[in-house]
Amino acid sequence: MATLSNKPVRKGATYCAPFCGRGCTWAEHQAAKKKAAALQKIMGHGWKPVVWENLGWHYKVVSNNEKLKIHPSVHLGEIVAYTAFLGEGDCGGTWTARHKNPKQAATDVIQAAKAEVIETLTTILEIIPC
Repeated sequence: MATLSNKPVRKGATYCAPFCGRGCTWAEHQAAKKKAAALQKIMGHGWKPVVWENLGWHYKVVSNNEKLKIHPSVHLGEIVAYTAFLGEGDCGGTWTARHKNPKQAATDVIQAAKAEVIETLTTILEIIPC
């Protein structure tokens, strides 16, 4: 049995990977690239845009160390908030935060991580007899 490729192929207006089969378009790809660049500009220096296909074209920005990711949260085609993920891996993260402002979402997720780490260390240090 042949394995379907995950590499997008352009055929006229369609730009879709054979494994996807949705019929993703070149226009959707270009729109995702443009939105990713706009989000990168909002976030400023130290961020890079990422565009990928998964039953449509999607985008996010990631920090240079790839530990912090900002995704738009879309409802009915409109961005309603941004979700920040902090942690290892390409998808998700150990900590998350959501806010209408992407910079605030990033700040909130970092604060959540710091608070949890400090609480964990405090608990550990309290149970160590000296």
